[in-house]
Amino acid sequence: MRPAHAATNLQQINSIWIVDLTHRLVSRMVSVNKLNWH
Repeated sequence: MRPAHAATNLQQINSIWIVDLTHRLVSRMVSVNKLNWH
């Protein structure tokens, strides 16, 4: 396995992880906002 290929995979994993974390955070904020509105 080439180091460059490994670095690319790591970058993809980090991107997916960040997107997942952001999505969860946004979902939680939306849920809290809905509770506050009612």
